[in-house]
Amino acid sequence: MVLAIAGPWFCILRAIYLVKPVIESLTDFVPLVPTSDSHKLLCIAQLFVALHLADKHLNDFYCCLDKTLDQVLDKEQYRHQRFYPHPRQYISENSPVQFNYESCLTGDQEKLVFKAKAGDTPLVVKFTQRYNADAHRLCANNGFAPKLLYIGENEVRGWKIIVMEHIDGPTLYMAKLNREYYSALLVDIREAVQKLHEQDIVFGDLCGTNIIINEASRKHRAMLVDFDWAGSHHKDCYPYGMGPYYFIDNHFTDSTLVIG
Repeated sequence: MVLAIAGPWFCILRAIYLVKPVIESLTDFVPLVPTSDSHKLLCIAQLFVALHLADKHLNDFYCCLDKTLDQVLDKEQYRHQRFYPHPRQYISENSPVQFNYESCLTGDQEKLVFKAKAGDTPLVVKFTQRYNADAHRLCANNGFAPKLLYIGENEVRGWKIIVMEHIDGPTLYMAKLNREYYSALLVDIREAVQKLHEQDIVFGDLCGTNIIINEASRKHRAMLVDFDWAGSHHKDCYPYGMGPYYFIDNHFTDSTLVIG
């Protein structure tokens, strides 16, 4: 726990060391100036009680850590999994399926997308605050996206957990292709986008990093991934803070795929 103090103001944060320090604020800066507002005084008192309880729980946890590891988890497995989010199961046909994380999918620690395995089955596990499952299922049912295995709503403090099959192939952005093969992939991409448009859905983030080349497929080799921004035409919006280059005539519209 981290207590930041600036004059009469304080803020409570939490910190954990994974592959690097991860720090997140738990409160805004709270004033400790004299006040006759009993409600504000009660809130400040509750914050310090919560901080005291959190400190006690952390001490109890680390005092018993070795015993817990011996009784519950193999130490080597624990050391690996502790670097990843705590959810390690999803529901399939009303039964829980256990999985273990293997690595970050892109190598970027900031993106909450991970490679995992349930037994011998490779998976992709993603955490996001918005996701269009209907758009994903529509594309998957037509062979234009990996199969969506599970979507859990509000499982981690307002975040969704997305579990899908893992496609072993490069992104269009990273692949080195001749023009003939590139043109064949564009046919798949246009057909996938057309399927979405027929249902008045806009993919929203059509770029080379969100298109995977599935060499094992006998039909459609270009697959769309990342349905975070997918939404209904003239209804849904891009996330706050996006640059104006994503907007065309102030409407929610698919961007143009540029042939490099």
